[in-house]
Amino acid sequence: MILKSLRLENFRTYRGPEQIDFAYGDKNVTIIQGNNEVGKTTIMNAITWCLYGAEYFKNEGKEPILSKSTCYDMGVGDESNVKVTLLMEDSRGRDVRFTRSTEFFKNDLGDCTMGETSFDILIDDMAVPYQATYISKHLPEKIREYFLFDGEQLEKYFRDDNKDIKIAVKKLSQLNLLERISRHISSCEDRYVDKLKQLNPALGRVLKKEKSLKESLESKQKLLNDTEENLSRWEIIISNLESELMNYGSDPNRLIELRKQAENDLKKKEESIKNLESKYNTFLLDSLPKILAVNSLLEVKGICNYLEEKGYIPARFKKEFLEYLLESHECICGADLSEGTDAYNKMKQLYDETDETTNIADTVNILLGGVNSIINNFPKNFKTRFDNYN
Repeated sequence: MILKSLRLENFRTYRGPEQIDFAYGDKNVTIIQGNNEVGKTTIMNAITWCLYGAEYFKNEGKEPILSKSTCYDMGVGDESNVKVTLLMEDSRGRDVRFTRSTEFFKNDLGDCTMGETSFDILIDDMAVPYQATYISKHLPEKIREYFLFDGEQLEKYFRDDNKDIKIAVKKLSQLNLLERISRHISSCEDRYVDKLKQLNPALGRVLKKEKSLKESLESKQKLLNDTEENLSRWEIIISNLESELMNYGSDPNRLIELRKQAENDLKKKEESIKNLESKYNTFLLDSLPKILAVNSLLEVKGICNYLEEKGYIPARFKKEFLEYLLESHECICGADLSEGTDAYNKMKQLYDETDETTNIADTVNILLGGVNSIINNFPKNFKTRFDNYN
């Protein structure tokens, strides 16, 4: 997702409507400059409020997000909206527009109270039906920690042991440039020693040997430090384990074996429960739709049986076929069905007495077969099996 613009209306200090167009294409850096408390952090809060309905940066207080000046200018009974619109571009080059809006009303006491909130997502002006699913898939809430952070968070990343974030911020801050410079200097030193070796072979060999010994010393010193650190850590672990073993009495090994056995038994029980839960879910998914639909199915079966008793299904002929004969004024046998003839009048009487259901007799037969199949497979002993599963 590429951030393209942010539009704010009555959002805290931004009465607006105000629009920020972010750098795009070749110019892909936008700098927002301003004194303290003028609304820089509010811009980040507007982005998270639009996407997730929450403000994460600093404490904005408990007052409503509606612009104070807007609230002041509203009369009793007036309405106003807080609206934030975020325009992005997805990986397929489509415009994705996120809009969150909250209504506010001014009551008789002069306070602006919050009403309903709406949230919409449009992709190339086409509405996305399942907004929460789209957000969780493309912009999950947790990801904000990686693309939105202020100076205070930056300091916290360096201070705390957040390895992945620290590496990313380190690259962002270009601190890895110092490491590259250090490696470059070391490479230059090697080249100079090689040149000196050509001019003064004895001195060059001494310097190369000195450098090799120094590197070896540094490596061994690091290994020693790591070993001492690991040793201290393992001494603490061993001490803690010895203290813990004292709680197991005179035969801790026996209790440890029993614990391992109990853990294995627990694992088997958990697997058994998992299998049982799978069977239980299958049982419910297979049974409940039939139980919930049985009254409707029996009603459909009753209607179909009634139609069968009336002779409408299976149909000897369809009403639309009789209509076709009357309109063509000729029977399929070649008999004349001109209006006014006895044959026409008898055919017309048969047409009037024939039910419309005959036109869909085949479909009704298929429906009846399906209904009978479901009813015949109605779950038996459901309550007993349900209680047993529980």
